[in-house]
Amino acid sequence: MLQQGDLVIMAKEREHLKYRWFFYLAYIREHLLYVNLRRGLEVCGILADVYVSRNLNVKGHIFGFVKFLKVCHVEKLNKALNNVLFRDNSLFTKVAKFESFRNNVRSGGGLGDGEKSLREEGEKNVKVGVGKNPREI
Repeated sequence: MLQQGDLVIMAKEREHLKYRWFFYLAYIREHLLYVNLRRGLEVCGILADVYVSRNLNVKGHIFGFVKFLKVCHVEKLNKALNNVLFRDNSLFTKVAKFESFRNNVRSGGGLGDGEKSLREEGEKNVKVGVGKNPREI
């Protein structure tokens, strides 16, 4: 029979499984296709998203980001990702400092104090200041 304490522990374990982790990938070779990269990384866990940048990092290599869901042991996943081989090349991975996959949330896009947004048919959003003209200082 389950007791109250056991239910709390089980709930905490479920919350722990909901965690998602983002990893930074480096040393992606030019000949490696996106599909093959995705297939190689799916082996390590529940892969949610892969992003490969068009730009190069500071060292001149192609880089990207990977999102995994339901990660219990981050160190084990990082070690497994570093051991993935594509032909004779391995990836360099580490936990990303910032989340690169956001839910389309724009920061700094809100209206300031005393401002309201007007939208009329055929017009774009216009910020209208209440009181002083914002251009007057």
